[in-house]
Amino acid sequence: MGKLRVTTATLGLPGFFRFLIPNSLVKDMDNVSPEKKDVKGCPRDSGYDSLSNKLSVLDKLLHTHPVWLQLGLNDAEAVEILQTQPPGIFLVRKSARLQKKVISLRLPGECGSCLKEFAIKESTYTFSLEGSGISFADLFRLIAFYCISRDVLPFTLKLPHAIAAAKTEAELEEIAQLGL
Repeated sequence: MGKLRVTTATLGLPGFFRFLIPNSLVKDMDNVSPEKKDVKGCPRDSGYDSLSNKLSVLDKLLHTHPVWLQLGLNDAEAVEILQTQPPGIFLVRKSARLQKKVISLRLPGECGSCLKEFAIKESTYTFSLEGSGISFADLFRLIAFYCISRDVLPFTLKLPHAIAAAKTEAELEEIAQLGL
C-alpha cells in the first residue's frame, strides 16, 4: 500500500478524500456482475472491526493539536489565519487582553466581525467555557465536546477538512507535522 503524502497543497483541496483511499482498496466495478448473488466469499464485518478502525473526534484532536492549539498567537495573527477559513474553524490560543486561553472561532461573513473569542475557565482540575455549567477534565475533552454540541457557542466547532477526513493515526501525524 502506498504511503499517504499530505502537503499544504492537498490540505485545502475539496477532493482531499481521494488521497485517503489507497489504490489497493478501489475495486474494478466493471468485473462485478449483477447476476452474482453469492456473498459467501465476501468478508463480513461484525461491526466491532469498523468501530476499532474509526477515529473519534478526541483521537483527531489529540493527534493534531499542533494545528489548532496555538498558545503563542496574538489577536492579529488569529484573524489573519481564520479569515480565510470556513465558519466553525477554530484555534485555541492565549489572549493577551484576557490573560487566559480562548477559543477563537471563525464566524459566518454576515456576522460582521470574522471571529469571536470564547474564554476558557481553568480551575485546578477542570476546564469549561465561561457561561457554561459543563466542566471537563482537560482541554482536549472540552474541544471534543464543542465539536459535537454547541452549548454556549453559536454553533459547533468544525475540524479543518484534512483532519476531519483523516482515517488513520499516520495521516493525522502527517497533518500535525505540517502545523499551521
